[in-house]
Order: sequence, then structure tokens, then C-alpha cells
Amino acid sequence: MINLKSQTISYNETPILVDIDLTIENNALYLITGESGAGKTTLLNLLALELDGAQYEFNQTKISSLSAQEKKNFCAQHISYVKQNCPLLSSLSVKDNLELIDQIFHQKVDRHRIQDICEKLNIKSIWHRKVKRLSGGERQRVAIACALLREVDLYLFDEPTSMQDLQNKQRVVECIESLQERGKMVVVVTHEPHLFARQSAVFHIDAKQINCSSQEITKAPDRPINEVKPLNQKKAQKALSVHFYKAQLPIHLTIVFVISICLMTLLYHLTSARGLLKTYDSKITSLYEKELYVVTTNVSSNIYDDPFSDPLSTEMINQIRALEHVTTVEQMLSLTLQTPAYDKTGAFIGQYLDSHDYNFIEVVRDGQVVSSYSPLQTLAILPAYTHQEYDKRSELDPTVTKGIYISKALASELGITTLNGESLTLYFSVPVAGEKTIREGYVGFNEEEVIQRGAVNLFTQETFPIRGIIQDDVFNTYLGIQYMNDIYLPIEEIQAIYEKYHEQFLALIDKGDNDISQLELIYPNWEASSFIVTMDDAKYQDSISQQIQQLNSQLVIHKPNFNEGGYVVDSVNAMFQKSVILYVVIMITVIIVGLSILYTLQDLLRKRNKTYLDSLNLQYHRSLLESSIDLILVCILSQVFVYLKFSTPTNEIVVYPYDQTTVMITFGLCLITILLASLISYLLLSQMKIELNGKMRWFKGGETV
Repeated sequence: MINLKSQTISYNETPILVDIDLTIENNALYLITGESGAGKTTLLNLLALELDGAQYEFNQTKISSLSAQEKKNFCAQHISYVKQNCPLLSSLSVKDNLELIDQIFHQKVDRHRIQDICEKLNIKSIWHRKVKRLSGGERQRVAIACALLREVDLYLFDEPTSMQDLQNKQRVVECIESLQERGKMVVVVTHEPHLFARQSAVFHIDAKQINCSSQEITKAPDRPINEVKPLNQKKAQKALSVHFYKAQLPIHLTIVFVISICLMTLLYHLTSARGLLKTYDSKITSLYEKELYVVTTNVSSNIYDDPFSDPLSTEMINQIRALEHVTTVEQMLSLTLQTPAYDKTGAFIGQYLDSHDYNFIEVVRDGQVVSSYSPLQTLAILPAYTHQEYDKRSELDPTVTKGIYISKALASELGITTLNGESLTLYFSVPVAGEKTIREGYVGFNEEEVIQRGAVNLFTQETFPIRGIIQDDVFNTYLGIQYMNDIYLPIEEIQAIYEKYHEQFLALIDKGDNDISQLELIYPNWEASSFIVTMDDAKYQDSISQQIQQLNSQLVIHKPNFNEGGYVVDSVNAMFQKSVILYVVIMITVIIVGLSILYTLQDLLRKRNKTYLDSLNLQYHRSLLESSIDLILVCILSQVFVYLKFSTPTNEIVVYPYDQTTVMITFGLCLITILLASLISYLLLSQMKIELNGKMRWFKGGETV
């Protein structure tokens, strides 16, 4: 029961209703009539606790003693209000609106109860239609259906038949009158009181006063009142979040797809840098700190190990060997995919080697090729020197005494976990002589044609047993060797291969019926243009470098590059790593800002439903559940993208293997991105908060303010 005594309602200090005395009892239906603007809706707003200063008792509860939040909770639990504008969740379907109300107030969806109400109100045919596409009358009936699904004490209806045809008017009236039979308090504002045959009383508003109609009818006999269950706020908010998520599923899937693609790209860059500059478990400073890399070039001091560089003379090599504290001077030779190339018959193959024509790396086990890989233009078999102790740094195959060493990354790419007699068939080209070539000038150099040495390469293949898997791979010990260090072969064996194919080259020249014999050679043999100089103590690096410069000022000398941890790295690639990290940070920032704006726009769209959700004491903004679903979907999809990207052959030997660390990095990036975007969106909405109820100033205790 509701007791309202001596209540006055004012707007902008102008009284609308004065000295209201009203009693509303259970198991009764009350009609409120009056001219337009008389204050009928204002009275309903007061009963619905939407006006400040309401002072009445509701089932022995003093409304004035409740805080603002307590009023919201009380209203959601005890009052159902259908307004003239019929607020609903416009982005949801009729079905979703009804099921959401049923789920919130009954903790489960009773399809039979919903279908029964829909049939009574003639809305079964629009079951799957979006609310925003309904006509005014259809929307009004759906709003009434939502109200009927709620189990509350007080039902308020503002002009519930105003947009209905005659047949539907009767349907609406019958449903409203059925509430009285359930022992509820029902208050209806209407201009059509004649439609209602079971009203308990008619109140007419005139001249700011409420008068009981002379047609007052005794209320219906008392009936048992259904128990009003407390509203579970957490479950209600969860149900709302699920329905919102389903309604905006295409938007969410687009967000998830775009974020996954972006994160996969960022992760690819991050793990590329991590793979190129990986920090290893054991320091190898002592193995490289006694080295110097010496190269001669007639092009630029920024280009090393260049196929056009002039060879170092034997006299100069002997002079360097004669320097005090120098222990060895060894050629820096490698087997790569240099072009132009000729085959073993001397026929010209082409200027480029196509990965579609060759599997440049093949894994051989028991005489059978079990896997292959085609890293175009980045394959390099680099020299392993005795002092670098590859046997001690590798997991060895005890059955192999001589062969190649491969990195852990390459072993993972080729599917080799433990060595068991595997071999690699490698396709490469061997420089065997120097031909006369002409290079045109370019920016920074005189624009004139310069005769230079160019490599004559024989394209071939060799099968090498795998001696070991290196446990502390190194990328680019020295500047200028732009290959990933994944395959090593003892320098002595590389030299033997050079000699072997030089002999074949000489035989092809003598034969004279092939493309090679037509070349204009300026060097009948290919000699190294770069050397590794070792010394007995690292402290002599500077003095030996100065002495070599004094012997020949055109030589370029480099020390090994170490990071702070003592691991051999390439400073060029260290700079590359910094640029990658900067790029990643910028991209993540852009993603977070874009996602924050998108989340904020989503919440602003939902804010249109604020009035309706306030009546249910629910929040319109995104919930933790929705962000969690986004996070899970992004993690799954990005992992699929990452797996496909990392398991697909590329034009590199290995970027970085797909492993547990990659998974954790992906999850971390997803978590940081979505949480930060959600937080920023929440902060933006907090700053943009707008009161939608207008600047209405209401009074307390019947006195205007």
C-alpha cells in the first residue's frame, strides 16, 4: 500500500500539483484522468521515485529515508513503469528484450511464459524484429509485455492504449486488468477510462488538485500477493552484458579481427628483433674478443665482404701475420646464393635464383628427404674457426665427426629436436673467379663507369652431415655480413669446396663450348677480400688495428660487437631492434587510442537506453565480462594468425620459432591493449557524464525551492 499525504510538486518554483492526498492499495487498479498538462505524468514520476523530495510510505517503507542508491534498488525491485515513449533497448530484438527482463527478474528464461504474454498482446509475429524497426503501437505493446514479465508490487502505465487500434486496445486492457487479479497495485494514466471495466477508483486531476471521481468502484476482493524476490544485481548486469554483446556481435568481431591482425604484425616485429638479437645462456665474449675483422673495398667504407671488393694481396697477408701478438690470419669465406650463376656444365642459369625452382635446404634422414625449406637470398654457410669452439657450444651427434653446425632456431624450423644421423642438402653458389664488370656511378660517387671485379659463381649442391646444434647462436658477429648465422662449416672444409669448384671451373674454360668460356676474366681465381685476424690477448686489439692501418690505410677494420651482457651482437641490428620497439610502442598506442574511442562510442550509443536501464538499476557502459570475451577471442584469433605466419615459409631462414614465449607475449599484448582501452574509455565517459533528467529542481517536504 502507498500513502501519499500533503505532497506538493513544483517545477522552476511553479506548483504543478498541490497538497496531494492519495492512497493506493494492493489488489487494486486506479485510473488517473485529466486534461493534457494537468500533471498526470508528473504524478506517475513521483510514484516511480524519479522526483527528488518524494515523501510517502510504500508498504511501510519510508521513501524519504532512502539514499539515492537505495531508491534505485527499491525502484528496480518494487516498481515497473511503462512511459509514453516506451523506453526499450532499441538495438536488441523483441525476443532479446523480453528474455533479458525474464532472466533478470526470474533468474531464468521461461519461454512458455513469454510466449503466452506475446500471444495475448499480439506481438508473436514481430518476435525477431529489432525494436528500433517497430511501429509506435508495436513498441508500446512490447514495453507492456516487458512490464508484465516483472514481478513487482506497483505497476505504472502512462497512456498504454494511446497508440493502439481498437482490437489491440482491448488486448492491452485485459493484460493490465489481470495484474489486479494477481494482487498488485496498478495505476494507469489514460484519456480512455471507458475501456477499463474493473477499476477500483478513478482520480481526476483538475486545477492542480486530485479529486476522486463520483464513479468510484469498490476494489476487487483481496487475493494472495505473489512474493517479490530480491533482485540479484550481479546476475542482472551479467545478463544485460550478454544481450548487449550478442546485439553488437558484428562490431565486436570486427574489433577482435582488426586487433588480432595488428597484434600479430606487432608480435612478428617484436619476435623478429628478439630472434635476431637473442640473449643466450652462456657468455661467449672470450671466444670472439681476440678477433679483428679486416676487409678491403674500393666502393665504400660502409660495404663489407662485397663481391666487387679487391682481394688482399699475399704480401699484405704475410705482413699482417708477421705483426707481434698476431696468431692467425684466416680467410673469411662463405657459401651463399650469389648471382649471376652458372651450372656445372658452364651454362648460364640466370641473374636470380627462384625459390620455386629449388628447395635450398633439404633434411635427409636414412637417405630420404624428410623436409625442406627455401630461404631465398638469405642462405649463408659461414665459417667456423677452431678458436670459436663450436664442439663445446653445441649439442653433438656422437655418430658424426665432421660436418656442419646449425642453430637451434633452424633446427626447430626443420623439425629437428634431437640429432640422429640427419644431414642437410644445401644449394649454394661458389665464387670461382673474377670477371670484368662495369658499375655505374651513383649518389655520393662520381657518375662514371668503373671497371670492377665481379664474381663468377658456380651453382651447386652438397650434402653435409649435421655435427651439432649450437646452443648459443650469434647473429652478425661483425658489421657487413648481412646473413642470419644459422649454418656453420669449418673454414677448412669451405676452403676445400672453393678449391674443388675452381678446378671444375678451369676444366669448363678449357672445354670452351659453354657460357663461362666467353667471360672476360680479370682474376683467374677467386681470392678472399676479408680476413679474420686473431691475437694472443684481447688487450692488443687497438695496437694491432693501428699497425694494420699503417700497413694499408685502405683496409677497414672492425672489432666484434658486444652488448652489456657480453654477448656478440651487431650494432646495426641493435639500432634496428630499437626502431622495431619504437614502432611497436607507437602502433600499440594507436591501437589503444582507436579502441578506446570505439569503446566510448559504443557506450555513448548505449547511453540512449540510460533512462530505461536506470529503472532496472543497471549500468549502460561496457562490463568486465564483455572486455573478457574480447580478450579471449583476440588471444585465440591472434594465436591462429601468429601460428600461420610463423609456420609459413618466408624469404628468411628463421625469424623466430613459434613457442611458449611467443604465446605469452601475445597474451600480454592482448591483455594490456584491451585493459588500457577499457580504462581510457571509462575515464572518457566519466568526463563526458551528462545528466539526462534535465535541470529540474524539486522540493522536499511539500515546500518549493
